[in-house]
Amino acid sequence: MHTDSQRPIVFIATNPWGYGGGSEYLWQETAMRLVQRGRRVVVCVQDHGELTPELLRLRQAGAAFLFRRRWITREDPNPHRLDWRERFGGWFGGPLSQYQSLERIAGCRPALVVVNQCENADGAWCVAGLSQRGLPFVTLIHNGGPQLWPNGYDADLLADHLPHALANYFCSRSNLRWLETQLGIRIPNAGFFHYPPKAARNVDCPWPTTDEPLRVAMVGRLDPKSKGHDLVIALLARDVWRERPVTVDVFGDGHQEAALKRLVGMHGVSSLGFRGHVADVTAVWRDHHVLLQPSRHEGLPNTLTEAMRCARPAVVTDVGGNAELVEEGVSGFIARHADEDSVADAMERCWDRRHELCAMGLAARRRVESVLPADPAAVFADELLVLAGTNR
Repeated sequence: MHTDSQRPIVFIATNPWGYGGGSEYLWQETAMRLVQRGRRVVVCVQDHGELTPELLRLRQAGAAFLFRRRWITREDPNPHRLDWRERFGGWFGGPLSQYQSLERIAGCRPALVVVNQCENADGAWCVAGLSQRGLPFVTLIHNGGPQLWPNGYDADLLADHLPHALANYFCSRSNLRWLETQLGIRIPNAGFFHYPPKAARNVDCPWPTTDEPLRVAMVGRLDPKSKGHDLVIALLARDVWRERPVTVDVFGDGHQEAALKRLVGMHGVSSLGFRGHVADVTAVWRDHHVLLQPSRHEGLPNTLTEAMRCARPAVVTDVGGNAELVEEGVSGFIARHADEDSVADAMERCWDRRHELCAMGLAARRRVESVLPADPAAVFADELLVLAGTNR
């Protein structure tokens, strides 16, 4: 028999690709806050091998972990191999199947289950399974938009079972509207969340000592399908941009790095460089004037809020929550579409007002600090405790 104080809050991360990434920050920070408050926490993640430092700290703090069976991916050295742990995961002590993980979670009678979807439908199996078992749950839905239509099966599952959630949290109103369109339903109990920032409020990040060349930074994983690196390379290949004193530094890593470097060479672009991953975001912004983020789809990117906290304006596409945060001509510039001409038009406006960018960066800081809470993880932890308390 479980007492009320023993009933856990369970976090299920449905991300099939890894433990890290922007979509994982909030639930991991929130789980840590709950453990620190003495709440019993269970974490269910797919088995991606060695835990990240964040998850190791969470485990050492006292959270219990369940591991789901890893999908076979193209990166597997032998994609046809199924060893006994993958074939019979869960029955012999190996990673659990999706069904087994839900059965195990149901058995501990959770006060609340938090389903963290890194996109808009990768947790459809989980949402349906929790709903069918009558378990109290909420969803965190991150990425979305017109580029990410769920397949028909997942759309049907979500349309049937999202209405049974106690709350469905989105990082932007745009992504809520798009998922409603894609599912053909009004999603009830919708709420919104914010990401824990890596850059503190009022962080000291002085403006670069020179305004020339214009130093632009792209920050994020090297995933052109999502982040639009190819659009920037095409921009810099235009004659007008070849002649201007401007540099673009790309920060981040990913499997597409070699292909992007070949694309740079193919266009003969000399003003763009790859700088790798940098853990200290303020180190990026001490040397750069403006963020360029021509994404094809987004949630509300951490890289944008971090740049704004560091008093830097941004050039972004009108996807996800970008236009909900950036004010055109005040704290940045918004490209109407994620295509070459729209990005070029937005960058032209930025270039024309390059001597005003420092003042726009200060406006960006005021904007982000007026909209985002100082401690989003603490706010979300409080909300979850209220919801968990109603399900005792």
